[in-house]
Amino acid sequence: MAQYRLSAQIIGRKTGRSAVACAAYRSGEVIAETRTGQMHDYTRKQGITHTEIMAPQNAPAWMHDRAMLWNAVEAAERRKDAQLCREVQLSLPHELTADERRELVRGFVQKSFVDKGMIADLAIHQPGPREDHRNHHAHVMLTMRELTGGGFGKKSREWNDRDRLAEWRKEWEQHLNAALFRAGRAERVDSRSYKDRGIDREPTQHLGPAAHQMEKRGAASRIGDENRAANENNRQRANRHGLLAQLQLQLDGLDDRFERQRAAQVHAVENAHQWTRSDLKSRHTSEQARERDRIEKVYGEPMRTLAAERQALESRMEATGWRSLVRRVTGQTVRDADRLDRLKLNQASIAERIRQGWDALNARQADQLKALEKAHEKRKADIAAETERQKKAERDALMRRRLVAAQSYQKNQAERFRKKAAQGAKVREAAARSDEIAAKAIAAAKTPEQAPRAPYQPSEKDLARFSQEAHQVKGPSLEQAKLPPYPAVWGRRGSDGAGGGKPAPAETPRRREHDAPAPMPDVKAAHEQADPIRAIKQPNFTAQAQAPANDSPAPIADATAAHERANPPHSREANFSTQGGNLSQSEKDAKTRREADWGGEGKATAAWDWFEKQRAATAEPGAEREKKQERGLSLGLKFSGGGGE
Repeated sequence: MAQYRLSAQIIGRKTGRSAVACAAYRSGEVIAETRTGQMHDYTRKQGITHTEIMAPQNAPAWMHDRAMLWNAVEAAERRKDAQLCREVQLSLPHELTADERRELVRGFVQKSFVDKGMIADLAIHQPGPREDHRNHHAHVMLTMRELTGGGFGKKSREWNDRDRLAEWRKEWEQHLNAALFRAGRAERVDSRSYKDRGIDREPTQHLGPAAHQMEKRGAASRIGDENRAANENNRQRANRHGLLAQLQLQLDGLDDRFERQRAAQVHAVENAHQWTRSDLKSRHTSEQARERDRIEKVYGEPMRTLAAERQALESRMEATGWRSLVRRVTGQTVRDADRLDRLKLNQASIAERIRQGWDALNARQADQLKALEKAHEKRKADIAAETERQKKAERDALMRRRLVAAQSYQKNQAERFRKKAAQGAKVREAAARSDEIAAKAIAAAKTPEQAPRAPYQPSEKDLARFSQEAHQVKGPSLEQAKLPPYPAVWGRRGSDGAGGGKPAPAETPRRREHDAPAPMPDVKAAHEQADPIRAIKQPNFTAQAQAPANDSPAPIADATAAHERANPPHSREANFSTQGGNLSQSEKDAKTRREADWGGEGKATAAWDWFEKQRAATAEPGAEREKKQERGLSLGLKFSGGGGE
């Protein structure tokens, strides 16, 4: 996945850096720094796919020369803590091709920097075979002064504005997304920080070359340890967020899940209730049928008899004419009327008893139905209450888990911050102790009362011991002699370009005054004598620099003479010969071989090669020696012409 990175830094003398050394390192070239006379050779650097200097149209032609450009930048600054240039580092997407990455960088540099009046020295690097294959990146070194005529003018302070950096970051985001869109990629980048995007994630730091090399060797670095701690913290954060998201999903789905559970249980209860109600109605129907049979059996025949008798009485009482007169005369009408009233009373009594039976049956059946419905409603209420209780218990458990997760995360964060604060306190304490020791040393060096160290004078006991050893032990041969460390003879190798290439002091024992080596030869003069084509003159900033008149290579410097200037006759072999008298045959053979190596056709091409040959000749059999890759000598040249291997 494409990653976003745009970081800017100032390259200045305050931190001991050199713009010429940085340009040589990033471009993989050899450039001589005219201000210090040092030669920065990085021709062995691998993985540089494209280098280019992009300048405005009004820039003079000599500014397209990398050596002249950055030497001019160095010469334009006078302060010892001057800001020399600005470097912008860009992370390039590995999903694009090499041509697409190159055009992406060129388009961004042209629009954001060159069109604003800056000169850009860009270099695109690709990862090595043992590195992360996604680590495609670009270094863009930018000038900080405005162009005036044929040189540099005042510094543009508005280029140092923080808002301008935010604009560059936004423009790089737009260029990146446009390039990914043109390539048909779905990935997109965002220039905003995690905090601005609302992402709870701790950012990591860029390793840089020094920490990266330490990590490749398997050694721990401060930035690497902090990145590993940040990744572990992010892993814990991700686990915490995942757990919280899972708990929140469970909480959000809690109501729906238990509502579905309650509905399923109620539905099952409803089905059971329907079956129970249907059975009850069937029983009620059977009871009603049995009640009708009972009424028919008990009251059927009497009711029919009373009805027939009543009908007969009513018919006789409705007679007219002479029959009605006879009935009245005989009193039969009165008797029939009394009989009819009694029949009506009997029928009403039977009907009342039948109605009471039906009413009792209906009331009993209604009570049964009511009890069934009441039991059904109670069952549903119990289901709802049980569901709510289970939901509440599960919600409380989820809330407790979320609280425990939050407390555990806060505890881990507090412990991490405590360790970080303790580590910072130790670093500050060590820095304060170092400052105190340095202040004491400076104060002691400035104290006038401090007596100078007396020269070494052997005692009588030492003189006697030396005399005895001189009679017993013969002077050592060249094969047996232990050569001094390389920095003691030729000086230290040049440091990294980011550090300005300052030679470090040699770590050798203190010598007596008469044993001090002679001064080292003039580096710049020897280099120009060895190869004037590679030597770069100080440019004229009022007019364009002119090329040297004589372009033919000079004769190779005499290596023997250079060695004799660096090691006068009071060298080790002279001391060896005086301690033991005349040289033995083995010592003479070794000296002859050494002189043949320096003067014959197979002579060494550099002081370093000569020193390695002498170490190989004098080393004990079977001793393991570490072969370190040479990345430039503090001498700044090689006697065969000053070029890299």
